[in-house]
Amino acid sequence: MYDALTWYERSLGREEYIILQKGACYWCKESLLHDTSEELKASYPLDPRYWPEEFLKHPVHLHHCHRSGLTLGATHAYCNAILAMYYGE
Repeated sequence: MYDALTWYERSLGREEYIILQKGACYWCKESLLHDTSEELKASYPLDPRYWPEEFLKHPVHLHHCHRSGLTLGATHAYCNAILAMYYGE
C-alpha cells in the first residue's frame, strides 16, 4: 500500500522492483539507466502545469494505482507522468 509506506520503504520497494524487472521500466520496458526515449516524449507531451521540473528530477518512480493504493512497478519519471496523465493511473 503506497500511501502507508515511508519514503525509505518506498525507496526499498523501488529498488526491489528494479531487480524484479531486470532494470527495465514497468511501462515502456526500456532501461531505467537511461531517460525515457525522445520518441515517447514526442508521442506523449506533458502539460507543464501538472508536471513541474521537480517531478522529473527524480529519475525513477514507484508507480502505484491511485484507486487501490497497490504498488505496481518502477518507472521512469516521465513514464509515470504519462501513465497518470493519459491513462488515469
